Amino acid sequence: MFRSLVKRSLPALWVVSALVAIVAAASFATHKTFHVEIAIPASTDAVWAVLVDTEAYPQWNPVFVEVEGAYTEGETVLNKVRDPGGAVLAMTALVETVRPGAELRQSGGIPGILTFDHRWLLESIEGGTRVAQHEVDRGIGLWFVDTDWIEPAYSAANEALAKRVQLMAATRKRGAARGAAVEMNDRALIPDRGQRLDHLPRRVARELGE
Repeated sequence: MFRSLVKRSLPALWVVSALVAIVAAASFATHKTFHVEIAIPASTDAVWAVLVDTEAYPQWNPVFVEVEGAYTEGETVLNKVRDPGGAVLAMTALVETVRPGAELRQSGGIPGILTFDHRWLLESIEGGTRVAQHEVDRGIGLWFVDTDWIEPAYSAANEALAKRVQLMAATRKRGAARGAAVEMNDRALIPDRGQRLDHLPRRVARELGE
């Protein structure tokens, strides 16, 4: 009886095994690649500083609107991504690679269903930095989801990154110029001890002359 039951079950097991193998193969074979680039007139260090400042993402990033956690190798972060319809998707990712000034890689998803492998790639070029976002998605889930919005969204994130980097550079320049102006004013107000103090207010001249 047992042998008879096994014999009757074998065809069903073979069918199930075959289906599992087909789905696994299809999952591995089904993939999409997304790639966008931009040239930013700034150093790789300046671009990298903006990329890893996760607390500031809500201030400038239209796609990765919030990141909970730090981009530290081996750590898990929660990326909140806004789609074109305005919905915010929360995606957990493992930070795979952190090479300062060169590469930030993170991955996540459900193996066999839908996974993503996303990288920020920085390359020093003449006049600045080439920034690329490169992502490979895999899984049978790609048969059922719309991915046409991903590259345009990543391009928008690149543009926003460029503006943020330039804004931070301009802010630093203004700060440096303001500091230099203050220093020059201080030097003008505090002459050498050997100079006459007649041009200063009497109280200031008295204090400096003590």
